[in-house]
Amino acid sequence: MSVNGVSYTRSSNTITDIISNATIKLVGSAVNSKTPLSSTVELAKGTDNSSTTIQGLITAYNDVINLYKTLTQNPSLTTTAGSLSTDKSLLSFISDFKQRFSDGVTYAESSKMSFNEMGISMQIDGTLKFDSIKYTIASTNGLQEKLRSGAIVGKRSATDTLKSSINEVLKFKGTIDTNVGPH
Repeated sequence: MSVNGVSYTRSSNTITDIISNATIKLVGSAVNSKTPLSSTVELAKGTDNSSTTIQGLITAYNDVINLYKTLTQNPSLTTTAGSLSTDKSLLSFISDFKQRFSDGVTYAESSKMSFNEMGISMQIDGTLKFDSIKYTIASTNGLQEKLRSGAIVGKRSATDTLKSSINEVLKFKGTIDTNVGPH
């Protein structure tokens, strides 16, 4: 097999080590040993869906913040108290959640990028909004490639990420189950 003028020989018809993030499966056979099978394959980057992904992340973040605000509404300030208005067990979680977002994204294992650089801006009410100008600048500077290299939100170590923090809170006997569930 030849890729960009370089010849490769492999013992398997499934090849994963020539082009990064691509698997090549060779199928078919030559009519006879004197006539090798030949074909041309072109690979291109997929559609850039980073804008949709970022906007989905903003929506998810805002949903968490708004739910927290609703659940913890102070009864002396509103006619409807939140069901967790007297339970402060989630205060440390929401503080950690916000801090991990402010830490930004780790990509390519150790490079960092702030959400602000990606086009995510914090509003006065604590929610996020999409900033199309900053997003366009980030996109022009290779945002898709950076995110494709493996983006992790709120990474403090290989095992301490926003995802692991959320899993810890939601698990059986986690913060929510222990402090909010039936006693």
